[in-house]
Order: sequence, then structure tokens, then C-alpha cells
Amino acid sequence: MKKLFPTLFLVLFSALPLAAQHNHIHRTAVEAPERVLDRVGALPILHDGRVMPLDTFARIHLTQFSGKKTLMGKSAMEIMGEILFTPSATHDYPLFLVNNHAVLEAMGVEIFQEPVGDIKASSRRFSYHHLLPGLNELQRLAMQASQIEAEDREPVDQEILRLFSNVVTYRDLGLVFEYLRPTPMLGFQDPALRDTLGLDPDRILYSYAELRSKAGELSARLPLNSSVENMEAAIQEESPEVQFFWMQLLGFSALSEDTPFKVLPAAPHGEPVWMAPFDARYGNHQDRELREAGSRLSQLAVAWMMEDWDEVISAYEDVIAFSRDRMSHVRDVGLTVSEARYNRANLFGKARFFYLIGFFLAFAAMVTDKDKWRKLAWLPMGVAAIWHLTGLIWRVYLTARPPVTNLYGTFLFVGLVCLILAFLVEAFWKNGLGLFAGGLICYNFLMLAERFGMEGDTLHKMQAVLASNFWLSTHVLAVTTGYAGVFIAGVFGHIWLVMRLMNRPAKQLQGVMDIMMPLMGFGLTFAFLGTMLGGVWADQSWGRFWGWDPKENGAILIVLWTAVVYHARVGGIVREIGTAAGAAFGCVMVMIAWLGVNLLGVGLHSYGFTNAMAVTFYLYIGAEIVFLVLVVGTIKIKESAPAADSASVTNGKDTKAIENKVPAGIEMLAGAQLLWGIMGLFIFLVVLVGFSRPGVTVTLQKLGLSQFYLGFTAFVLFSGALAGGIGLGARKAWGWVVSTTLMLFIVGLKIAALIKLELKLVNMPRENFIEQMGQPKTIAFQHLIPMVLAFMIFLYLMKKPIRAWCGVQTQDFGRLMIIISGVAAGMAIVFTTLAMVFA
Repeated sequence: MKKLFPTLFLVLFSALPLAAQHNHIHRTAVEAPERVLDRVGALPILHDGRVMPLDTFARIHLTQFSGKKTLMGKSAMEIMGEILFTPSATHDYPLFLVNNHAVLEAMGVEIFQEPVGDIKASSRRFSYHHLLPGLNELQRLAMQASQIEAEDREPVDQEILRLFSNVVTYRDLGLVFEYLRPTPMLGFQDPALRDTLGLDPDRILYSYAELRSKAGELSARLPLNSSVENMEAAIQEESPEVQFFWMQLLGFSALSEDTPFKVLPAAPHGEPVWMAPFDARYGNHQDRELREAGSRLSQLAVAWMMEDWDEVISAYEDVIAFSRDRMSHVRDVGLTVSEARYNRANLFGKARFFYLIGFFLAFAAMVTDKDKWRKLAWLPMGVAAIWHLTGLIWRVYLTARPPVTNLYGTFLFVGLVCLILAFLVEAFWKNGLGLFAGGLICYNFLMLAERFGMEGDTLHKMQAVLASNFWLSTHVLAVTTGYAGVFIAGVFGHIWLVMRLMNRPAKQLQGVMDIMMPLMGFGLTFAFLGTMLGGVWADQSWGRFWGWDPKENGAILIVLWTAVVYHARVGGIVREIGTAAGAAFGCVMVMIAWLGVNLLGVGLHSYGFTNAMAVTFYLYIGAEIVFLVLVVGTIKIKESAPAADSASVTNGKDTKAIENKVPAGIEMLAGAQLLWGIMGLFIFLVVLVGFSRPGVTVTLQKLGLSQFYLGFTAFVLFSGALAGGIGLGARKAWGWVVSTTLMLFIVGLKIAALIKLELKLVNMPRENFIEQMGQPKTIAFQHLIPMVLAFMIFLYLMKKPIRAWCGVQTQDFGRLMIIISGVAAGMAIVFTTLAMVFA
């Protein structure tokens, strides 16, 4: 025993650099057809305590590694297939996302990856080969960071641990089927030794599977599936050549143990115990069926490497039949095909697209005062609602739980409740506001769900305290329904404030107030009910009704705030403006209770903790406060200005005549530009702080971007929007000129961007383009939407009543248009030229 362990240690660790060198040999990736990916993607595996399809496992790990759902135009299942079966082909893939370049600098690795073949250059994602020279240093840094308490770790320490974990997981996944491939770890350089062992004299490298089959011929006395002590005793009786042979096998066996890929169930009853392919085929067990399943899975891997797709499918059918037969008492094993189809369906992504279309149509209806746009908006909103509801029902079927089981699920459910409430509002009031609010809320909530979905498994098992369908169906659904009611009431509070800022008629303002108050009451009722039910559940689970836990405090905060707003309104402490502002701030209260308390990471409810969106959360809170201060302050200033009232009375007849000819959309447009400018400049100032971070300047330079160019472009757009909004709101000719020029400028920039997009598609491989920018259709659509919207606003501003309202003289209109067009075209050309020069 004393001799065996040092030898194994030597074999194992001396083999690692050889493995790294061997794995870097370039191999062409095997591109599996879609039918094979769909089948093998449904293979059940055990990961993090949950049985899931291989497709879900692949999606989790690709987002964990790279922060993306697809890479280089390949799906997660394609990438995982290459990592498992042809890992060397993926060593140059930019798989590893690095958010902090200080990590790369500490590793002694370049912070910019040069292009390799058809793979584009990158400054955020790096390949295994690029990181390889610094992996020893990364391991040392990770060991240091792991010794620091979690709450005391700096962001760079967290990034080091994340990157190290990803690299180790990637390496381990590449070793899952290493026993089927010839490897330097099992190399025999001496021809005499190969002859003694009866090996092929023309080969040096062998696979473990080949040598293991040869083992029986070399020594029938060796107990292959026994303890280390028995193995050592048997080895000592062999010749030196055979002893070296067995040391090689044992060293490789130690390297292949405990891989993070458990795919075959070993125990037919009780708690599921799953094994990796190597352990199932060669492990120390007497389960003949398990060994045969391991052999069949090995044949699947070999067939994949040989591109024998029919054999892959045949082996898959045998393996999945074995798993289902052995684990028939485990419900999740029979659902892997359905879950894989759920993943491919991407129902919430489709719903998000239709919500965006419905939002724009509802906005068009509100701007133009044409009912046809409102009726048309029902179509995409209805389609989105079907996809949304179907996806939620599918999740309920897969989890056998109510729809809200984790933070990801709350966004889906709250969004759907908000949509139902928005549909009810639209059905009763028929003014487009319901569809506008519903599209806006659901699109953003599904975007947030998408972002939180990147954190890992969205169907993961819950903590034991949550594993109660009764309380999930009562307390959790009631609280989240309260979130929905208070939040959508807050959205209508925002709408009321903007309309009041734009001096909308009292009848329209009262209509929005009549919508907002019942919604706030609906939210208060369910928030209170859910909080009380949560207390009962807490009493059953933890032996106390209330413990001032942060999440409990967040829930009661919503109840108290909404109740205060109601009481202040009834008591006359606040009037319409205060009520609307209080309802709007209710959105902040909901977000604090929903997400904010999770950032503390403490308490009995800290299972929803995430700090991935902390900066975004704080930006949202800051933007809401800025919005309320500016808008409410502006309204109060306008109310206290007697000159405006006297002027309105003095010239009331003419002013009323002009107002009646001008659609309501002009004031909404002014408000939208004003808010766009304020929010944009606020966020722009925050983003500027990021330019001071280490590595950001170098990254921008490597990407061909300039801080000055980015900052100047943003400043021109946002300040132009702000100035145009102020000018339009004040009915000034210069406001009309600025707004019109801005819209033409946006159209020009987007046309130039589409031309540049087409040139890139012609001059570079499609795969490189997809990795660099995304899907061409998606990018084109992202440019077309603002271009079409800006052009529609430009045409709207061309209307004679609008020009007259802004004081633009008819006799000067032609010359003014020439100047505006020239300035906008010139600006677009200059900005496009600067972008091309810097790129």
C-alpha cells in the first residue's frame, strides 16, 4: 500500500499536462443532425438532486460558462455534445465569460483573445486554450479566495471562484468519455513493453476500454472489481511490465472517477443513486444490467464520434428504456422528453415578442387617437397571452407544483396576473391604456425572467420548507397576486402623472384615477391575505407566526404603504397628485419586497437570494425617485404659476380652438421625449463610472470603440430628446425643430446601421457574425423598430395642426425642412463615419 499510492499520485498528476497537450490537438467538431440532438437531448440524468433531460443540463452549463443560450450559432445541446464526445474540438471556443479583466491580469493571461480560424476575436469570452497558461495561477487564486468568508469576498474574488469552477467543470465533462479515446495518459513508448503486453506494435496510444479488454488476457488472477488492498496484493505478484500496465490503468481510473455526469440509475428502489458512464461499466459492483447499460452508453458515444447516427439513436432508445424501467417510481424520469420539448418551444420568448408588438400598436392608438390601432393590438396581445399561459401550465405539469416555486416563476405568474387585470381594464374602458400597460409590464417581466433564468435551473427542486402544494397554492399565490395588483396600479399612477404633466383634460385624468384605485385595492386585499396566510404557514413550519424576517417585513411593507395611500386620500391629506404619486411609488415598494430583501442574503426566506442584478435594481429605484421628484415638482410649479392661468383666460377662445384641433398624442410625445432624455442622461452618467474600471478602456480599444464616441453619441441623443420634449411641451417652434431633426437623425443612423449589417453579412462567415452580434434577423429587427417608430413620429410632426400649434410659419416651412433634413443627414453621415473610423 505504501508503494501503490505514491505511484498512483505520480501517474495521475504527471498525466495532467500530457492530457492538456493531447486535448489541444485540433479535431473537427462532429455536427449532429437535429433529430439526433432532439433524441439524445431527452436522455435523463441526475444533476443537483433533480432528474432532468440532457438538454436542460446543457442549457444550464452553457449559460453558466458563457452567459449565453447559444454560442457561435450552435445550440446548447450541440455544444454539450461536442464537449462530451469530441472535447478537443471545443478548446478554442470562446466558452468562458470573464466579467472582470483583473482576473485575467492576475492569471498572467492576455485580456483580449485573438481570432482562431473562423472564431472571432473576443474581449469578454475566452477559450480553454487561451486560459490554459494561467490555470495554475487561477487555482492558487481560487484557493485563496475560498478561504475568505463569503460575505467578505470582493467582486474579483467571486469572479475568480466562478471562473475556476467553470473551467474545472468543463474539464471534468470532457473526461466523461475519455476512457473510449486513445490518450497520452495510457501511452506505451517501449516496443519491447508493447510486445510483452501483447499490444499492437504499430501504436503508442491506447484507450482505457481497449486496455481493460486486454487486462483479462494478461492476468486472470487479478481481481478487477475488488478493493485497493486486494489489487495491490495481486499486482505485486506480476512482472514489472505488467505492474506498470496496471499502474497506468489505475491512474486513469482515479482520474475518471466522480465525473459530474450521472446518467445511469444504480439503485432500483429507495433514494435514486446514479452513476457516471465509466463507473457503471467498470465500477466495483455486481449489477449485470447496469454494466450492460454502461456498455450501451459507451457504444452511443463511439457511434457519435464515428457519426453513425442510426446507431446513436438505437443506443439512446436502449439506455432510456433501462432508466425508465429501473426508475419507474420516479416521476421525473418519464418527463424528460416533455421537458426537452418545453425547452425547445421557448414559449416565453415568443410571448415576449408579441407583447412588444402589442405594446407598440397600443401606443400608436394612444398617439393617433385611432381606434383601429387599439383593436389591432388585441391580436398580438391575445397570441402572447396564449403562449404565456401555455408555458405556465407546462411548467406546472413538469414540476407537479403550483406555478410559483422559485424567483424565476414569480415573474411569469405576476406578469400573467397583470395581463389579466390589464385585459379587464381594456374591456371596460376601451381606451388603449389597458393594452399599453399590459404589454409594457409583461414584456419587462418576461425580460427579467429571462435574466434570472440565466442563473441556472428554472425547474429546480425547492427547499424542504417550501415543499407544500397547499401553501404554495394559497400563501405564495396570494402574495404574488398582491404584487401584481399593486404594481399595475403603480403603472397607472405613472400614466396619470404624465398625463397631468401634459395638461390632459380632467375627464381623462379621472378615468385613469378610476382605473388605478380599484387595482390598488385589489393588490392591498391579496397582499394582506397572503401575509396572514404566510404567518399561519410560518407557525406550522417554524413555530412562530411572525419573526420580523426581512421577507416578512417586505410583505407587510406593501400592505402598510398601500393602506397609508388609501387613508391619506380618504382623509384629505393628499389629493389626486399625491394619490397617483403614492401609487407609483408602490412599484418601488413591490420591488423592495420582491427582490430588494433578497439582496440581504439573510433570514429564513433567503433562498431567493441573488446579487446578479443588484446594480440594475438600484438604478431602477434611483430612476423612480428621479421621475417622481421631477414630474411632481414640475406639476406643482405649473400649478403655482398664475401667469399661465391668466394667459389662458385672456386668450381662452383661441387656445381652446387650437387645442381641439391638435391630437392628444403631441403632449404624450413631449412627455415621452422628456422622460427618455431624463432617464437616458441619468443612466448615462452611471455608466460613465464603469469606464474607470480596470480593463474597460483596453477592451473598448480592442473592440474598435472610443469612449469619446460612445459618450458623445449618447449625450447628443438624450440631450436632444430632453430639449425636444421641453420645447414641444412649451409649444415652441425650436422644440418642433429639435424633435423633427432628432427623428430624422435616428432614421439616418438606423439606415446606416442596416447597410453596415448587410456589408458584414457579405464579408464575414455567418457563424462569426452570429457569435459577434447575434442572429441577423434579430439585429435587423432591433434596428427596424426604432427606425419605423422615429419615421412615424416625423410624419406625425409634419401635420399642419402640429406645426401651427408649435408656431412654425407656413411660409418658412419649405426652407426650414431643407435645413432640418440637411442637418440630420449631415449628423448621421458624421456619426456613421466616426463609427467606421473607430471600428
